[in-house]
Formats: sequence, structure tokens, C-alpha cells
Amino acid sequence: MRLGLLCALLGATACASPDTATPEQDRRQFQREMAAERERNQRALDAALKQAQIATEEATARGREVERLVRERNAARDASAIHKESLNAALAMLGDRDQQLRSAKKTPRTVQEAATLLLAKDRQIKGLRSELARIHRGEAKPERPDLDGIVTYASLDLDIPIARVDGSPVTRRDFVEFLYRDLGAPQLLDLFVNRFLVVREARRRNLEVPQIDQTLWVTKQIFEQTQDAGGEEKLAEELIRQGYTREAWEGRLRYQALPALLLHRMVELNRQTELGKEAFEVRLQATYDARYTPRIRARHLLIACPKGASPDRERAARRKCEAAYRQLKSGVAFGKVATHYSDDVESRKLEGRLGTFDRNKYAALQLLNSAFFTLPVNEVSPPIRSLAGYHLVLVEERLPPEKPFDQRTRRELIKKLEGEPPAREEIDVLVRKLRSRARIETALVFD
Repeated sequence: MRLGLLCALLGATACASPDTATPEQDRRQFQREMAAERERNQRALDAALKQAQIATEEATARGREVERLVRERNAARDASAIHKESLNAALAMLGDRDQQLRSAKKTPRTVQEAATLLLAKDRQIKGLRSELARIHRGEAKPERPDLDGIVTYASLDLDIPIARVDGSPVTRRDFVEFLYRDLGAPQLLDLFVNRFLVVREARRRNLEVPQIDQTLWVTKQIFEQTQDAGGEEKLAEELIRQGYTREAWEGRLRYQALPALLLHRMVELNRQTELGKEAFEVRLQATYDARYTPRIRARHLLIACPKGASPDRERAARRKCEAAYRQLKSGVAFGKVATHYSDDVESRKLEGRLGTFDRNKYAALQLLNSAFFTLPVNEVSPPIRSLAGYHLVLVEERLPPEKPFDQRTRRELIKKLEGEPPAREEIDVLVRKLRSRARIETALVFD
């Protein structure tokens, strides 16, 4: 009664339960929560806008880098074209001089020797002019740099020293003569002529290979050869064994890149000719036969006896396999014999069944694989020794390849082969055609 009277005097609001909120309080609380939510959303939006701005700036920077690379590529192409024109002009001049020397009645040297002398004289004249210009400018004579590292693979001057022994120079000409007489072989000349013919024909057709493609080719070769060697350390050991430094090996790959890619392009073009098309068809068929071989459904039983087993175990395994073979030849069902004798746990549960498979499944076991794909159907093989032990094999059915050699399969294989280097047979067809069109006279004698 006293509490009710007190509430009546103070009003309902003052006596309301502390846990009960008024509508005004709910509204204010809701406004505070909405304000906090808007603030969180604004911060998230600001962060997203900042990330978008950073991404836009990065994309712009990458775009500028791409534009720079394109400009450099175009400049390199322009410089290459200018260099090519200069080279052609020089070759034309030498050609004129060659004709003059050939038409002369008396020449003290051969045309090749005369051309070499003319080039050497031209280098001397350029060197003298450079020296006179330096003297007129009043510049001091530059000191001779250290010998190490000043001669590179790209240098074609045969008379500059590549080493000094007690002050005496050893020229590149001396080194080339050593390579020719000590390491050369007649086959190398044929390889070089073939390479020359391919590159010449590619240039005649105005085929170009971008520098980035050459770089990618080198990178791919490094990756594949590193994998084949078993890793970087194994590759380094192999390079040392062959007498290469890492830098020399990569330089050799860079030298090979352009001819290799031009050869690839030339083979692709040659596939449009009759002979080239025939060579590619042979390769296409061989690729199909290797990938999609005929299949069989077969059974086997195994008497386990690993290679290197003791003579007693070897004899026991052989006798056990021969006993199983005699039972099969007497007419006992293969499934029953396999269930009783076989040490292959998985196939024994299935009465020796191996299911359906192609020639690639047991390719590592050559004798066993040969039996699977040469035995007549429903004829049991005699004991076959493998790394695992002795086998008896029964072929129940022969089936065609998983995929027929139809247009769809052909398109799949053609797409695969187009990304691979040309086959040896295709290269031989191209080279034979180029050699048949050229008049080749060799004067190199390995005396």
C-alpha cells in the first residue's frame, strides 16, 4: 500500500522498472546505433576507395611500363633495320670488289684472302681516323683495360687477343684453328650449312622472331634442362663435367634461340607443301599410336620373387609357377588357379582379373607387356620373369584404342604438336628441300 501510494505521488515514470525503456530512449539508442553503423560503412568505403586508387595507379604505372617496352622494341627494330641496310650496303661493296678481283688477270691471292685483307684494312682506317680525332680533341690516350672479360662470344674479330702468355698474345684466330683441327668433324660443316640455309630462307620470307619469344625460348630450355638434370645442383655438376660455366651455357642457348625458332616457323610453313604434309601425317599417326594404343582385358597370377633373391627362393618360385602352369594347361580354370597360387593380393580376390588397360600401363615391365599384347586370345603364357617375380598371363579380349583416330582426335593432337618443337623427320624433309635448291660447294678439308 505504501509503495502504491508513493508511485501515485511521484508518477508512473519514476516508478517504472529499471529494465523497461521508454520510446524516447529506444529512439535515441537506435539513432546512436545508426550513426555508428554509418561511420563504420564510411570507413569501409574510404578504405575501398583508397585500394581502388592504389590499383588504378599501379595499372597506370604498368601501362606506362608496357608503353616504354613497346617503344624500346620499336627502337630496337628500327636500329636493326638500319644495321641491316648498312650491312647490305657493305656486302654489296664487297661483292663489287669481289667481282673486280675475279675479273683481274693476275691476283696474288684468292678472292677470300683479298676480301679478308680489305676488311682488315677497313678496320685499320677506322682505327686511324678515331686516333686522329682523339689527338685533335687533345684527349689523353686511354689506358689499355685488363685482358680478362674484354673479349666476348659476340666478338667476331679474329685478330684481337683472347689471352696472353708471358706477354705474348693468343688471338681468337689461334683458338679457332685449335677448335677446327682438334675438335672439328666433317659433320659439323653439314650442320652449319643446314643452319645457314634455314636462316637464309627465313629471311627471304621476311620471317621475324620477337626478342621476347627468344627470351621465352631460352627460359624454357633452362627450366627443362634443369628438370632433366634433377635440379640446379645436378645441372651445375653436369655443366662443369661438360666444361661450361653457367654464363657460357646460357650464352650458347641465346645464340641458338633465333635459329631454333626460325626453324620451327619454317617447318610450320613447310607443312603446307606435299612433302611437309606427309611428314606431319606420319608424326601425327605416331603420336596417336603412342597415346591411344589398343587395349586388352586380361588376367594374371604372380609368384612373388624379387630380383636378387637367393638361389633357393628363386628355384622354389620357379617350381611353384611351373606347377600352376601345368594345372592351367590341363584345363583347370584360370580363376581357380590364380585364387590358389597368386601372391598378388588385389587381383587374387578377383580370380586374377586385371581389368581393361592399354599398352602404357605395364610399359616399365617390357617382357610382361610384350606378352599381354602379343599372346593369342585365351592362350596362357609360359612363366614370365619380371622384377616382381614370375607371371602367368591370359588375354581374354582385345579392344580398339580408347579414342578413334577421327577428326576430333586429330584436332586435339594437332593442337598439342603445334606447341612442340618440330620432329627430326620434319626437319630432314625441310633441309633436303633447301639443299636440293642450293648449289653447295665445300672447300673445307679435314687433313
